[in-house]
Amino acid sequence: MPEREKDTPALKRYRRQLLCGILAALLLTVPAAIALTPDWAGTGERPLTYGESPLYISEYMSANSHFPDNEGDTADWIEVCNGGSEPLSLRGFALVMGRRSFMFPRITLEPGAFAVVWLDGGGNSAWHAPFLLKAAGGETVYLKNRSGDVVDELSTRALERNTSVIRTPADGGMTETVSTSPTPGFANTDEGAAAYLASRYVENDTGVVINEIMTANASAFSDEFGGYPDYVELRNTTGHAVDLSGFGLSDREDDPLKWRFPSGTSIPAKGILLVCLSSGYAVTDESGKTTCVESQTGALLAPFGLSKLGETVYLANRAGCFLEKADCGSRKTDEALLRQEDGSFIASFAASPGYENTDEGAGKAQQAQEFTVSDDDLQISEASSRNTACAPVEGIYYDWIELYNPTERALSLSGYTLTDDLSVPAKYTLPDVTLAAGEHLLVYATDDTPKEVLSTGFPLNGSCVAALYAPGGKMLDRVRLTELPQNVSKGRSKGSSAWVYYTDPTPGKPNGEGLSRIASAPTADRAPGQYNESGTLTVTLSGEGTIRYTTDGSVPTASSPRYTGPLTLNKTAVIRAVCQADGAVTSPAATFSYILNEHHTVDVVSLVSDPDGLFSEESGIYATGAHASSSFPYLGANFWKDWERACTVQLLPIGEETGFSADCGVSIFGAYSRAYEKKSFKLRFRDIYGAGKLNYPVFQNRDFSTYESLVLRAGGQDTFRCLMKDDLTTTLADGILDVMASRPIILYINGAYYGTYYIREKISADFVASHYGVSPESVDLLQANGYTVNAGSNTEWLSLMDFVKSHDLTKEENYRYVTDRIDEQNYIDYLIAELYCGNTDQGNIRFFRSSEGDGKWRWILYDTDMGFQGGRLNSVWELLNPSGTGASDAISTTLVNKLLKNRTFRDKFVARLEYQMDNIWNTDRVIGMIDRFADVWKDEAKRNSVRWDHSTDWATNVEGLRYFARHRMGALRDEFETSARVRAIIALTDAELDRCFKETVD
Repeated sequence: MPEREKDTPALKRYRRQLLCGILAALLLTVPAAIALTPDWAGTGERPLTYGESPLYISEYMSANSHFPDNEGDTADWIEVCNGGSEPLSLRGFALVMGRRSFMFPRITLEPGAFAVVWLDGGGNSAWHAPFLLKAAGGETVYLKNRSGDVVDELSTRALERNTSVIRTPADGGMTETVSTSPTPGFANTDEGAAAYLASRYVENDTGVVINEIMTANASAFSDEFGGYPDYVELRNTTGHAVDLSGFGLSDREDDPLKWRFPSGTSIPAKGILLVCLSSGYAVTDESGKTTCVESQTGALLAPFGLSKLGETVYLANRAGCFLEKADCGSRKTDEALLRQEDGSFIASFAASPGYENTDEGAGKAQQAQEFTVSDDDLQISEASSRNTACAPVEGIYYDWIELYNPTERALSLSGYTLTDDLSVPAKYTLPDVTLAAGEHLLVYATDDTPKEVLSTGFPLNGSCVAALYAPGGKMLDRVRLTELPQNVSKGRSKGSSAWVYYTDPTPGKPNGEGLSRIASAPTADRAPGQYNESGTLTVTLSGEGTIRYTTDGSVPTASSPRYTGPLTLNKTAVIRAVCQADGAVTSPAATFSYILNEHHTVDVVSLVSDPDGLFSEESGIYATGAHASSSFPYLGANFWKDWERACTVQLLPIGEETGFSADCGVSIFGAYSRAYEKKSFKLRFRDIYGAGKLNYPVFQNRDFSTYESLVLRAGGQDTFRCLMKDDLTTTLADGILDVMASRPIILYINGAYYGTYYIREKISADFVASHYGVSPESVDLLQANGYTVNAGSNTEWLSLMDFVKSHDLTKEENYRYVTDRIDEQNYIDYLIAELYCGNTDQGNIRFFRSSEGDGKWRWILYDTDMGFQGGRLNSVWELLNPSGTGASDAISTTLVNKLLKNRTFRDKFVARLEYQMDNIWNTDRVIGMIDRFADVWKDEAKRNSVRWDHSTDWATNVEGLRYFARHRMGALRDEFETSARVRAIIALTDAELDRCFKETVD
């Protein structure tokens, strides 16, 4: 073989084209592993026969719609691989199906390299074969050498769309595996899949870029049908027109040509092109064929939508190679992503679809969409969507919409409607109330039913729009509200129809002049994070008008220090800053947390909130206050009240992970642990603070990333001992039981060190909804004996317990009645987990059902801080005691005792006991998990102990956990074997004891 040519610039370009799939010969293979060479010199050698050839069929796909060839076509394909250790000439090799065949080009395939043949009936040339494959399978394809000998044979199977079969040589034959991550031209591994995707990204030499995106449009832009679609805007940065015919737009990396620009689509020089996106554009005819609705105005319509919880938008060329991608992240309603001159994106409510991303462009876009209000009918005069300070009803603050009669006659409001959703105009129908000429009327937007006022039955809660409709369904007025800060209203300026902002709302009264806009929040040149370099940190703030800032956690006011130049930090600090500009509402506060030279070994959470709302004796949620009792648990203290304060929470990871910053509400969390000096917190992500939910993958072992609430947990009763008991127990049980996911962090509050904590999921209806894919409204969530209802209703549970108490469960029909209503294995697993850890605080029971699922009750392992205490406990009896369990035996054990009388349940219990002792609670696994948690805290425990003045030794306490684990099996066996009161309820045979407790240490 001749030597490979040197890497000239032309050859480098050629290889890049190969990697992205652009070859004049339509070759899609592993370009780095294929060299184009003359015919192999050894043509007189003995031909290989079946099973001896290193060339074999390594993968195939028979129903392709996502994996394009070099012209963007999605044909079926077969991939071959050189499995040998030497280069292999493909001269004379062929794929044969029936009477049709494809001859491979004269190239040499390097060892381990792949080549792809496209099966589109396109002819025996340019890597396109003259035959097709059927998705139903049942066809045979032969791989033959130049002598016609069969060297591999493929019998196709039925495949779902966009799945492939991976074939791997094994023991002289082939193993076949169906793959949902095909890798045409690349290794059939995770690394190969990543390499294939990487090969689809090419340099964008078109000059066309993604310029603006909206993923949650509700009122910013309307299409020709009166709908409010998502949209993607492209901009041509060049001085010449660019033909986009056949280019692709997608929200999926595995489907680059999900929607293709129609033939003849062109974007002019320096021009802007808008594509409307909506799943509502997709229409299906009687034959089942799906097409897109036709635009009557020539607009570009793509039949898919975007999610405001997080999407990535892709622009691809005709060959399906990606030119641009933009990660949208979690977006608020009517919030656009705008491309800046440096290529970065900013989030803004100043959407400018079809216009430049400037204030002037946003103004033009708004004018194009402006709704013309009539002075001859009812109008919206003012509205507030985040109200906590004005127009209270019996001391409670609701959102509100103010209506105004601008006419010179009285108006009956009967049949007029209000809505916060333009697709449902009649969410609330006004009653027969007469509004005099020039009179205002306040309608409260709430799902409560306050007395003697009009209420809509729905809250605004930061919703994007409030709209008013006439009795016949005609829209009369609308106002966008999404960007409103707390206690700022939006209304019509006095003597004008223009919408302005009011920092002093005037519900029920005429409006004043108002302010034309909201100032943008300041930015910092240093991102919030952990900075461990020695010395100081300099932070430069930027923004319009006057910037004012604080470092104590409070929101800056007009009397706060004015920013005049870079700030130099020599220790951990938080900076909150606002912009104050002429004619504008003061900007939202921007928060920047800098953890400086602390050298933490775990992630940090910075909680920033007004210090008075946290710590003052009058209103501080952390404070004792003036009304606390003098003895533990200090009932009456501030921290026992259900007070919530606005805060910003920031996750600052130690590695490369990007954290989050979110505005939310914070309150004290827990039961008696509230009385400890080191307290836990509940975080609630609500519309009134900003985003209604946190969209971030907080926990690696959860397949969802949206959270309505989280807990910053100090450790409960284990706060001053091991720092891990509940997290250890629930982590061990995760997978067989529902538990709160756990992530260790160090907490700072307003820049002050608060020590070791965990981020935990919060058990709520949303927790169940996320774990089971049901709606929160379908969930009944109870605690203790079921009389405490956290969500839904306890009717079904109490009825079931009445049945259990009044029926003999040894009878099969009664037993089945109960097990049809509880998840039997879940309940057994829950009992065994409580039994093993020896939890003496079993009153903290949480259990639930969903009417949308199978309707069965399930238990959540929760609050096990009082477990892992000593090697020998009466844990089995504590679980079974007919008088009850937990503090004062207050928790009923009727269900377990009645079920254990049934032989079937008893045997299932013993079988799961054996399984759990072998697989979940075996000594090596438990000690390994203890060691893992200990490794997390070994460099942090001492500082935490000093901060909270612990008197116990952390390392000694952790060794106590290991002692517990080493002796636990023996202790449990001993109680099952020797306790007469336990054996009276459940007696294990010697053989069962031997199977369940193989590991015992006296």
